[in-house]
Amino acid sequence: MSTGGREPVSPRIFAPSSLVFDDSQLCFNKNHFGRPDFNVQRFMNLTRRRAGLKQIQQDLRLYLKSVQHSMIELINDDYADFVHLSSNLVSLQSSIDKIENDMNTIWTEFESSTSDAVQTAERVESFCVELSQNRASQIEIRHRISFLSALQRLSNLIKNIPETISALWLEKVSSCLVDASSYKEKLAKDSRECKMFNKCMGTVAVPSNTSMFHRCFTATQEFIESWPSQAYSRSMLKAVRDKFNLVVYFKLVTHKLVRQVDSEMAPESLKFTEGEDAAEGGMLCTVSSTILRTVETIWAEDVFLYPIADKLWDLTLRLLEKHLAWARALLETAKTNENSELGGVESWRALLAARHDLNSLHSKVFDMALEQLWPKLSDMGVDTSLFGQCLTRFGILADAECAKIDEEVINLVSSTLSKVQFIAHISVTHCLAHIMDFVFKEFDAVSDVPKQYRWTKKPSPSTHSAYITTAHSKLDDFISELSKKDHPSPETLTNFVIISSYGHLVSKAGEVLDSVDATGSSLSRFKRKGAGLDGTTDDDKIRTQVGRVFSHCFTRPA
Repeated sequence: MSTGGREPVSPRIFAPSSLVFDDSQLCFNKNHFGRPDFNVQRFMNLTRRRAGLKQIQQDLRLYLKSVQHSMIELINDDYADFVHLSSNLVSLQSSIDKIENDMNTIWTEFESSTSDAVQTAERVESFCVELSQNRASQIEIRHRISFLSALQRLSNLIKNIPETISALWLEKVSSCLVDASSYKEKLAKDSRECKMFNKCMGTVAVPSNTSMFHRCFTATQEFIESWPSQAYSRSMLKAVRDKFNLVVYFKLVTHKLVRQVDSEMAPESLKFTEGEDAAEGGMLCTVSSTILRTVETIWAEDVFLYPIADKLWDLTLRLLEKHLAWARALLETAKTNENSELGGVESWRALLAARHDLNSLHSKVFDMALEQLWPKLSDMGVDTSLFGQCLTRFGILADAECAKIDEEVINLVSSTLSKVQFIAHISVTHCLAHIMDFVFKEFDAVSDVPKQYRWTKKPSPSTHSAYITTAHSKLDDFISELSKKDHPSPETLTNFVIISSYGHLVSKAGEVLDSVDATGSSLSRFKRKGAGLDGTTDDDKIRTQVGRVFSHCFTRPA
């Protein structure tokens, strides 16, 4: 700050130094310290050429003092700049506050000056709206007057009909009709009832609730059919019915059912009906029951609508096609399945259930078509012969698929009875999973008869072996299953299975008897020594046991 006539002194942190320094008197070049490749050893080597260590020390101390002096001057200058900047900022803040106050004052004065203009503009706008409404009312009144004038002219012309109707009179009548019609269209407005009807139709025509949609559409259709002058109001009545979104209704009704059918189509998802489902639909597989239930649902009275009959019929055919595809996939899986099980049961049982469902579904759909579908189609004036041909075609395809299933069931039975190597490599527990594997294993026990009587001194057998009874019980289960599944030709399959089973038994027994004859000559001397008191040899016991097995098989009822 200045005092008297002195110049202002800049503020300082450190007291200024009076050091006077001449760098030319140094024994080294101070610029070496600023080089990026500065090295102390090299610096000392160069400096010692000019002066001794004491002189170098003195010059370094002097140079250090000069550097400190320069730093003090630099800090003092920066501090002075900082103080000046702070004082300037303080004065600038006061200027900003003053400008802000002035702007607020000016804005307040501006708002007060424009409030009157805003009120005037609002009044002008309200007057313009009122004027527009008045002009619209004037136009409407003008149309009403013109409409009434046209009706008045038409009434006068009709009251004064000339004896001889001329072209001029007809032209006047036509002109009056045209004017009245044009003004009537401009004046026509929806009545309060029509507006309410459109509002209610907005919630009904888009079917969020399918039951309500069906009831409203049916009631509307009955209203249209009972309209006294349908021929003259066809476009109006059609517009009313077109408000209903039938496409959305069809998708809402069928989407959940079709999705359930698709989820049960895979052979790995095979399940069988139980309890009420089996008793109600007569189907053995859940997918068949679901398809039948879907067909019955879409053609039921509370779902069916005449305008979507084509979509419902197309869906019915697609469901029948899905059922055929499911049966084919099940048959293919049974051919390639190594576990010999489908849906937790033997493959042949699952195939028989699928065969039963193919026949039952075709029969039930055909009966439903005769009782429900054909009357509905006849009401629409549609020839049902083409529809019947579609169902007949499905029946032919179903019969062909049933024949393939019969062949595969026979193959499952015969192949498992003839594969000795296969049965030798699986456990008894796994054999129980498949009936034919079990029968084969039991019949294969005839090969163990020589072990039971050779050198064992067991008495001669008096009855057949237990494995024959066990095998026959499994064959009886198979025959019973055919009967439960309502197979059309159970006797053919039964005879084939029994003949194949007995053929395998005869083959194995023949091998046993051949081995007895082959070893009999070499062991005859020992057999005579080892014969029993009654003279029966071990070979005789073996032959007796095999004979009793066949006697039991021959005496079983067919």
